[in-house]
Amino acid sequence: AGGTLQATWTGIKLVTNSVEFHPDGDLLASGGADRKVRLWDVERGKEIRSLSGPPGEIFRLAFSRDGKRLASAGEGHAVRLWSVRK
Repeated sequence: AGGTLQATWTGIKLVTNSVEFHPDGDLLASGGADRKVRLWDVERGKEIRSLSGPPGEIFRLAFSRDGKRLASAGEGHAVRLWSVRK
């Protein structure tokens, strides 16, 4: 619990506070200090989509059980929901 994860995929470095696998396991969502939620193709290790997060740093991510929605929680108790289409 706590801390940060330093992730490097395809030469992109970013400080990440939260990662969450899609229920199917083929997508990974990451969020952190850059105020963006990024969706990654797990097999290729490449970013496939970037979403503008809540104002401020992102601390927590969660997919819905059916994998159709993604929630992020950030600085100042900001929460944002997205539809996730693969």
